Amino acid sequence: DITGSVEASCACILSSHTMILSGLLRVASTRSRVPLATDGPRFVSLAAGTSATWSKVLLQTTTSSPSLVPSPQQQQVRTRHSNTQIKRLLKNPKRDRLDREQGIERIKSMPPEIVYQPIWEPKMLRNGWSPLPPADVEVPSYPFSVKRTGNKPQNAVGFLPVYSKMRKDGTKAYTRIKKVGGDRDRFVQELRAVLEIPTPKNPKEDKIRIRTGGTIEVDGNFSKDVRLWLAGLGF
Repeated sequence: DITGSVEASCACILSSHTMILSGLLRVASTRSRVPLATDGPRFVSLAAGTSATWSKVLLQTTTSSPSLVPSPQQQQVRTRHSNTQIKRLLKNPKRDRLDREQGIERIKSMPPEIVYQPIWEPKMLRNGWSPLPPADVEVPSYPFSVKRTGNKPQNAVGFLPVYSKMRKDGTKAYTRIKKVGGDRDRFVQELRAVLEIPTPKNPKEDKIRIRTGGTIEVDGNFSKDVRLWLAGLGF
């Protein structure tokens, strides 16, 4: 009687341990998206009280040919990149690939040439102020004009209305040019030549814009370059 009760208790303990192992294997298979055949006849026979070790249990439960192969639906599919990420990283890879296959070499758009050359070399202070050209320097007539700031003490020469601003929590800088008169389109054309900014095919991707009120806005911090250019022209 004692031997029978010990065998029964041992069989019960082995059965409970087998059920725990089955649950752990099912959790692991769910996380890895790979099904395990823990309900097959081999595992059931082990639960009945056979004299197999735990290493044989793991070996027999994990070596199953057809049921352990994940289906295409169970395989993890990598998420696609967005169109913005593709454009930022590869810059239209489809067009570049077709150009390489067809042997086409596209010519990039070039900025226009500078029409009006500087008439003198101004000296710029650290605060951005620059004097007017000397009296002996002849200032030609331009199709555009830039007026300096006024209301200075003792009728002093004001600053050029060129300002650098930050946008989007400091992640984007842009330059503003105010008090531009005359032909603003000619001014923008000359500004493109000085800053070497070509005209894009899509107007929405243009880095130079004319805002309401005649303010010229440029993407990027070009305040120093624009001040030197305007002061060199005699403004």
